[in-house]
Amino acid sequence: MTATSGNGICLMQENIGYAAMTETPCVIVDVQRAGPGTGIATKPMQGDFYQIRYGSNADYAIIALAPNSPQEMFGLTIEAFNLSETFRVPTFILADEITALMREKVVIPAADEIKTLERKRPEVPPEKFVPFRANSDMDILPMPAFGDGYAYPLSGFTRTETGSPTVRADIHQNLVSRLWNKVEKNVDSIARIETAFLDDADIAVLSYGTPARSAYRAVLNARKKGLRAGYVRLITLWPFPDRLVREIAEDVKTILVAEMNMGKVVREVRRAVEGTARVVLHSKPGVEAHTPSEIEQKMASVV
Repeated sequence: MTATSGNGICLMQENIGYAAMTETPCVIVDVQRAGPGTGIATKPMQGDFYQIRYGSNADYAIIALAPNSPQEMFGLTIEAFNLSETFRVPTFILADEITALMREKVVIPAADEIKTLERKRPEVPPEKFVPFRANSDMDILPMPAFGDGYAYPLSGFTRTETGSPTVRADIHQNLVSRLWNKVEKNVDSIARIETAFLDDADIAVLSYGTPARSAYRAVLNARKKGLRAGYVRLITLWPFPDRLVREIAEDVKTILVAEMNMGKVVREVRRAVEGTARVVLHSKPGVEAHTPSEIEQKMASVV
């Protein structure tokens, strides 16, 4: 596990790509701050949404979770470790400066109540172990630990099933497809969202991280004034929960996306809904988060 913010995540990209290629489980906390460049070291933004997903070269998949409270900073970090061990991918806690410095009550369960998952281990003796033999295009391979006695050749090159570098197109195709599919074809078992007040909603406010706290209050206030508003919070950012967002879009007229950047998540929402509902961006480029009144006013103007 490691943690960073701002420029630090830029400097990690080479090794993030290497971890994806070598299928090395790791957890990376990225506390987003205002940018680009050095920006403002002590102010929030949500500018790294695409960087963590596509920051390194070529094709691979990662997992990213977005907490919006100290309690979730604790709980989702445990979940991030479990997902990273299960799928053997870099897994991110994509927080922001406000959530990271927030002070609230955190309930820490007893140790025996905390669910932890171990990575898949080899089930054959070392002399029969083939380190990169896959049975499907989404197979998650067993990974021995140091000291277990298994030979485990490791590099960033495209590899054969025994670990030797290769330039064969068919082997590269199978490898890259598996690095992608083991996450993207499991999106339904990974992706989570939080919703409220959607049963009769005409407009849904979609957000994540700190802005979601303001969005929830804004929806409550709007409903008291007779506006049929709903609330959607993304907990899993990557893989993007296309199906869940599309199902929401089928039942509302408008989705208002509130995010602290110039428009990133909104692009994925538009792609996912495929024109089913109107998608409107409520953008703030960082430093200050959305207030409930700002979101409420935006809802009223959109409706």
